[in-house]
Amino acid sequence: MVQNVQADEVRVQLQKQGFSNELIEEALENTASVDLEILLDYIEEKMCKMDNRDERNVLETKEDRERKKKLEELKRQKELRQQERLHLKKLRDQIKADRIELEQEKKKEREQDGVEKTVEMKPVVGPDECSITVFNLENGESFDVIMKKDESVSNLLREIEGKVGLADPEIFLGDDLVEDDRKSLDEHGLYPFATLIIKNAE
Repeated sequence: MVQNVQADEVRVQLQKQGFSNELIEEALENTASVDLEILLDYIEEKMCKMDNRDERNVLETKEDRERKKKLEELKRQKELRQQERLHLKKLRDQIKADRIELEQEKKKEREQDGVEKTVEMKPVVGPDECSITVFNLENGESFDVIMKKDESVSNLLREIEGKVGLADPEIFLGDDLVEDDRKSLDEHGLYPFATLIIKNAE
């Protein structure tokens, strides 16, 4: 009976201190004491544990927010890097296309320059010169020989022999064999221009 009275008195005192009934009853039950000092020690320890737990909860919540924020930042950076990679790919593709176009233009220019140089390098035939085109039927090659119209046909034949690398090749003007008769090119009808054919050059 005395124990119950003391417990009621302790309850009243603790309630006046602002402690909740739940916490007071827990202290009485777990300490099995009505000593106010013991009960206050228990309540203080209990409240410290609760504070620590609440603090951990706050910290965990803060860490969760930080992790979430960091994940969002990483995601944003990943998207930016993806956009940068796409941009770089487009840039590389454009550079590659520009290079191909530039190479095609350079090739066309080189081809055009080659044609112009060929035209420019074509020898000019003077008024007293013969322009003679020689076709070698053995290899399909051809070349031009320019000589004065009063030069001997012997000089022409030696010139042709030197170019084809053959001795005494058979050279025809139409169906007629060109013979080394020491006549001039004009006398052979090679002025101002003519076409000779090397047949069976052996």
